[in-house]
Amino acid sequence: MHTKTIMNLARISGLLLLAACASSPADSGVDAGILQGQVNDLSRQLQALQNAPAAQQPELMADYWQMLKKQLEYARNLPGVEIRNCTDWTLLDPMVMGAQPAHAIVPCPVVHDSGPVLGWELPAGLQPHLFTLMMQQQLGTLDAQVQAIAAETDAAKRSDLYRRLYETRYQDIQTVLGRGWMWTPIDPSAYPDSGSLGAGLLRDYCSQCHLAPLPTLHTQAEWLGITHKMHDIIQTQSRTEIQGVRLPSRDEYDLIINYLQFHAHNAP
Repeated sequence: MHTKTIMNLARISGLLLLAACASSPADSGVDAGILQGQVNDLSRQLQALQNAPAAQQPELMADYWQMLKKQLEYARNLPGVEIRNCTDWTLLDPMVMGAQPAHAIVPCPVVHDSGPVLGWELPAGLQPHLFTLMMQQQLGTLDAQVQAIAAETDAAKRSDLYRRLYETRYQDIQTVLGRGWMWTPIDPSAYPDSGSLGAGLLRDYCSQCHLAPLPTLHTQAEWLGITHKMHDIIQTQSRTEIQGVRLPSRDEYDLIINYLQFHAHNAP
């Protein structure tokens, strides 16, 4: 197929998905056909990406990424997709919720400090081939979930399926961004010097908003920037009406930084 034709078809699929996502579902009787239409549009876009010349693939990959984020925003408004408690990290993320801070809705700590989801950008250097492989697996899971929703007649069970679909889409996108560790349980013994005070403080304070990362995820320089940002977020939230958000002391903060830097993946 001619390159220009592939690009045009891909853009048409993207526009159809964006149009479907523009209007949020109103009640528990939302037609599963809308979700199936989104799956079909994503499938066509992925096929276009696979068939396109190498020079066109980065642009089509970016288009697909935009479609994914819009589909996530649509799923966020499905019936049953609502915050239940302060451990609903995937729902408390302002990057999905938009400009309204989570603590304006429920008094819970949150993962990030700004939004909306459209701010998530593809990681630099991500190759189209790897991206396509990841999307094929994710699309298969999404299709199976949509089929289950379409077949479910019980309203309560269907709402649970809507919620699970949203959570899966959120986790899929975060995985592409390299943040799958936020909800993947890690055995405490997997942390270097797991019995040290630094490891304990890391798990204690990080778990207020998400699971604690392994120190090998980042370089020493990266950890300096990340810990500074996280400290500012916790400090801000500890001064709001959010109850139970604890800010590490100066000594505790230094211990956490020293622990992360000593065990960073580029540590000597």
